[in-house]
Amino acid sequence: MSNWRTYNTLNLTGSLHDSKSVQGIVSEHKFQEKDPFEISLWNFLNDWFNPNIDYIFQKTSGSTGQAKIIRIFKQNMVNSAKSTIDFFGLKKDDKALLCISPDFIGGKMMIVRSIVAELELNRLKPSLNPFNNTENIETDFCAMVPSQLYASFEDIKKNKIKTLIIGGAPVDRKFFKKLEDLETEVYATFGM
Repeated sequence: MSNWRTYNTLNLTGSLHDSKSVQGIVSEHKFQEKDPFEISLWNFLNDWFNPNIDYIFQKTSGSTGQAKIIRIFKQNMVNSAKSTIDFFGLKKDDKALLCISPDFIGGKMMIVRSIVAELELNRLKPSLNPFNNTENIETDFCAMVPSQLYASFEDIKKNKIKTLIIGGAPVDRKFFKKLEDLETEVYATFGM
C-alpha cells in the first residue's frame, strides 16, 4: 500500500502545484480573498500537503444524523480515491471537474482523486447550477449533489461529461427516467 505522502502534486488547470507552491499562494493570499471557494480550495491543499499531519477534520452534512466534526485519515481518503479511480478506469491526464466546495467531503475527494490519479483538475464555481451559461466543457469525471443535478440538468446536456457521480443525498427516484436522456454515465453514490 502506498503512503499518502507520496501523493504530493496537483495538476490544477494545467499548472502543477506542490506543498511549496501552495504554501506560497496561501501565505501571500494570491487567491481572490473574497471568494470562499478559492479560500477553501487552497486551504485544503495546504492541509493535504502538510506531511506532519496525517488526517483532516471534516464537518459531516447531517443528512444521516446530527452534523458533527470528524477526523478522517488521509490514507483512508487515498484508499477511497484509488477504489473510485480503478472502478471508473481514470488515468493520468484525464480531466476532472470540481464544482463542489472543498468545505464538503465531496469536494475534498474530487481533489484527492485528482492528486492520486494525476488528473487535470478544472473547476467551476460551486452553485446550484455550476454549468449555467457554459457550453463545450469536456471532462472525464465530475461529482455533484442531487440539487445541482436537478438544477443543471439541461446545461449538463450541452456539455461533454463522460462520468458523473451524485452523492451527498439520495437521488429522487422520479428523476431516474430523465437520466436516460443524458449521454453521460451517471452513478448514485450516496449511502455507499
